[in-house]
Amino acid sequence: MTFAQVVMSDSEDVSKQHIAEQFSRAAQHYDGVAQVQHDIARWAMTHLPSGMEHVLDVGCGTGRETCELLTKANLVTGVDLADGMLAVARQRSDVIHWQRGDAEQLPFAEGQFDGVFSSMALQWCQQPEVVLAQAQRVLRAGGSGVYAMMTQGSFKELRDSCEQLGVVAPVNRFLSFQRWLNAARNVGLRVSATEQRFVTYHDTLFSLLHSVKDVGANVVTVQRSAPMSRQDFRRLASVYEARYGTQRGLPLSYCVTALRFKKAD
Repeated sequence: MTFAQVVMSDSEDVSKQHIAEQFSRAAQHYDGVAQVQHDIARWAMTHLPSGMEHVLDVGCGTGRETCELLTKANLVTGVDLADGMLAVARQRSDVIHWQRGDAEQLPFAEGQFDGVFSSMALQWCQQPEVVLAQAQRVLRAGGSGVYAMMTQGSFKELRDSCEQLGVVAPVNRFLSFQRWLNAARNVGLRVSATEQRFVTYHDTLFSLLHSVKDVGANVVTVQRSAPMSRQDFRRLASVYEARYGTQRGLPLSYCVTALRFKKAD
């Protein structure tokens, strides 16, 4: 894989379809490289009640964590925008119902689910009230949900190193913890939230950026300036190592917010 393939070159706004295609391309090897995503999902799942009848997983991806929701509910449905992810998920389980759909326009009836869950899918959404209003709509009265997503502060080491050099970090800016919390309150959900920091370590800057690309997370959803040059990349690697290098390698932080919410009875 070349430098240009790892450091993103897109400078135009990216559609949901583009994001879906990016994750579809990552689907076949996703589970093998997405350990931090798995760790985050399992952490988020500890906040979800057990003993429910029907749970919806929003942004189910390959379905690895969706299957674990069968310990929380009798029935589980997974929904995702990426056809490639759903193709892998359908091979994983024929007990779970898999359906293509958008978190901002869920293709389900009002009050259909006892619980809703999502992990590491909603950071691409720019309209948190819309996303949470949809969660509220499909929940029955008294139903519960947990939505976990990357928030402001994620990839801090990369951003800080790029800022020191005066170059644009090749990753998205994520909404804040408070923005998601306020959005849940704005749509009438009873909500609490917690934050957790997860860190991965990488031998080189190239492998660090490769890890982001491997899980389909290298789509930038807002307009950005010209791509980083090869010279900038070498300078960035030097700055990153000097500023953040450890015996374990170069760290990359994922700041994750878990919203725990409930629909009024």
